Amino acid sequence: MSSLIIEQSIMSEAKMISETPSKAIFRCPIQSVDEVNQNNRMYPGPVLKEGMGSCDSRIKRRAFYSELDHPLPTGNQQVDGVRQTTVALDRVSHIVREYEFKNKLLYGEMETTSTPNGGILLGLLRDRTGLGFSMRGMAELERGPDFNKVKAPLTI
Repeated sequence: MSSLIIEQSIMSEAKMISETPSKAIFRCPIQSVDEVNQNNRMYPGPVLKEGMGSCDSRIKRRAFYSELDHPLPTGNQQVDGVRQTTVALDRVSHIVREYEFKNKLLYGEMETTSTPNGGILLGLLRDRTGLGFSMRGMAELERGPDFNKVKAPLTI
């Protein structure tokens, strides 16, 4: 049975690629690859590459959205399960434009949106704060004594 996977973030300062008064395009690491992360999970490269590859059509359509911050649990497992795997359009802050695997990291090139949360993210980028990005997806886990290994297929 697939498990909901919510990752803690990799904190880093984003590299600004371009900026206008109302938008920014930036790049930063969004997931570790082939290494045990802060949540004691390991994403094998082939599993993560396949999972991200399934997102390519959404990326091309500019429909791979991300939110500002995590959805808060309500205590209702059914509602929380759906909410954790669904991006709420009223919370969107940025669009993933492209991605690249490099040096055991998955990097994302992202663009802030013209939404209230996109404006908040733009302010954080301008203030050069450390940002964290958290992946959400569904996959089976191979449970081990020290860490859990994410198994294919990974649905992001």
